Amino acid sequence: MSNVMPLISVIMPAYNSAKYITEAIDSVLAQTYTNWELIIIDDGSSDNTVDIVRHFADDDKRISLLKNEKNLGVSKSRNRGVAAARGEWIAFLDSDDVWAKHKLSEQVSKIHHNVDISVIYTGYGFINSLGIENRYIFKVPEELTLKKLLCQNVISTSGVIVKKFLLYELPMSEDKLHEDYIEWIRLLQKGCIASGINKPLHFVRV
Repeated sequence: MSNVMPLISVIMPAYNSAKYITEAIDSVLAQTYTNWELIIIDDGSSDNTVDIVRHFADDDKRISLLKNEKNLGVSKSRNRGVAAARGEWIAFLDSDDVWAKHKLSEQVSKIHHNVDISVIYTGYGFINSLGIENRYIFKVPEELTLKKLLCQNVISTSGVIVKKFLLYELPMSEDKLHEDYIEWIRLLQKGCIASGINKPLHFVRV
């Protein structure tokens, strides 16, 4: 059964995210694919982010909260989430972004079509502070080589799923400019196969 519906662990770092995190969590709850867990890592928030997350966790046992004793930054927070994850696959979602409801189901469908794929990313759109969509859609190639990736980062962190063991072997590095881009390059340098779904299946908040 796990091969048919693999558990996907959704990792969401959060820092003073009270304004938008409800929308982000709601977009996970709305997924047509339901075999997921959501691990939210609070990185020392001073607003009511933790209270909001606890409310969701009380209502749905698939949602859990980890609290950093001090601010660690986004990379170490994601790595902590990966270490706690039970799923075979890791999905990332930033606390101010949102997913389209078929996002995970379409990615799982792609897994079934090619078992050698270890990174699956999607196209995406943009929303403003009010959640209103911009007309521009970022299109992605269905096939991605290291050479193409070095020319342009087409992988959005909130749209990717990655096999968990790879993130154990190659955890995200210290927070620097484009720390996520560095991670995708390292994965493809390792020989990982990355595949894209050219549909706007998540929305990045600008």
